[in-house]
Amino acid sequence: MPEAILVVGGDCIEWVNPQAESLLGAAAGALANAPLTQILEPGELARLQNLEAHRRDGWHVPPVLRLRLRRADGTPLFADVAVAHSDGRRVLTARDAGESHAAEQLMSRLGQLSVTDGSIRDLESLFDAASPVFEALGWVACLTEARGDVACVTRMGGVRVGNPLADYVAGLVGNEVPLGKYPVVAKVVRTGQPLFLDDIPQVQPGPEHAATALSEQMIRSRGLSRSAWLPVPNVHGGTLVLSVAGDALSHPDFVATQLFAAQLASAHRLSQLRAELVRKERLAAVGEMSAVLAHEVRNPLGAIFNVIGGLRHEATSTAASGLLDVLSEEAERLHRLVSDLLMFARPPAAKPVVVATAAAIHEAIGAARQDPGAAGDYRLTESVPAEIPALRADPELLRRALVNLVVNAIQNVSAGGEVRVSAEPGRERNVVIAVGNEGRPIAPAIAERMFEPFFTTRAMGTGLGLALVKRAVEDMGGTVALRSSNAGPRFELSLPVADAS
Repeated sequence: MPEAILVVGGDCIEWVNPQAESLLGAAAGALANAPLTQILEPGELARLQNLEAHRRDGWHVPPVLRLRLRRADGTPLFADVAVAHSDGRRVLTARDAGESHAAEQLMSRLGQLSVTDGSIRDLESLFDAASPVFEALGWVACLTEARGDVACVTRMGGVRVGNPLADYVAGLVGNEVPLGKYPVVAKVVRTGQPLFLDDIPQVQPGPEHAATALSEQMIRSRGLSRSAWLPVPNVHGGTLVLSVAGDALSHPDFVATQLFAAQLASAHRLSQLRAELVRKERLAAVGEMSAVLAHEVRNPLGAIFNVIGGLRHEATSTAASGLLDVLSEEAERLHRLVSDLLMFARPPAAKPVVVATAAAIHEAIGAARQDPGAAGDYRLTESVPAEIPALRADPELLRRALVNLVVNAIQNVSAGGEVRVSAEPGRERNVVIAVGNEGRPIAPAIAERMFEPFFTTRAMGTGLGLALVKRAVEDMGGTVALRSSNAGPRFELSLPVADAS
């Protein structure tokens, strides 16, 4: 434990640990009962008292101060000093500022890591690139993701062998455990605020005993003393936490690691933007191709329908009539595909108006029940309060999106299974409409691609339905997401409410 600890009663030193003797170059006997001014340069006691008065008055004062100390031989020393209070005494913990100089230089290397480097493509590769920096400092770093009521250490960096904490963290990587087992992670996720945990006794009774026992404990555990816990903002809904631990971790390092957490968030966002750009470029190319293909197919389809109509007047046998029915059904399927292609390639502009939410949902359910693809044995439950707020939406786009989702839910529910449609007010002037069934949870690999055009798991599907839903909802200023659990998959549409007038 590198900190020098001094317990001060009034303005006199009552007790010091061996590290304080070494730092100040004086034996404990020489420091016992000595005035605090003996180890402070002129003016520093008044500065310390002034800062403590500011803290009592509610000012924000940095937890660690850089003070000028004086060694026993009279040479000056700059030290980073934290001040806590216990049993009416001050507990000062000091570290030679020069000792942290090398660490500060190494931490600055984190700022030199750039996501413009071709090898750094995302959050994970940036974390891996920073791992040698943490290892040089003798620190252990990891990323922990909270997923509902469970947490999982997803990545580890820094020191990997010969350290009790590294051995412990290595055994956690990839294992899901109840979030309650990680109370610090749970608090960071809940509050969104970073935490710095140190080994300095601050409120424990008996400062001499607590300091001695804690010092021995830290030495036995080989440096498991200080840790920083930092939320990585705007990643996975704020549930990703960066943890860094090591005996030399200081408050300046705590600030630096917060900046690194922000770097991780930026890398994640940049990787998302890159993926979105690639997706949009691909969709643009697919859209142009779809438009050309649809126009080329539409004219022959018109001719086919005309011929089918003429042949029906000439058909005299039941067999011929049956063949014409098959031809008509397949031609109609092609017609729907062409219509979907044109809708995807050149969608109409949204025309938002005030829409009665409950009535719109009820009408869409009725239309979905009449859809040829919705035949089957199922139970449909509707939970939509009549007083739910009105939406600001395009009625036709909303109807198409809801019909598509309800038909999709019916087609993917087991015989006699339940299809559920519900709506409730959201938290941010929105309404959340959910459509789901009691089917099996959707595998993550499939869920990630559900809204991609032409992706389908059904033999007769076009893979355009959910892509059209996503585009329609986003054109109306909303969002759509897939939630999958043991209760079954559920699509959630979030749409803005109409302004009160």
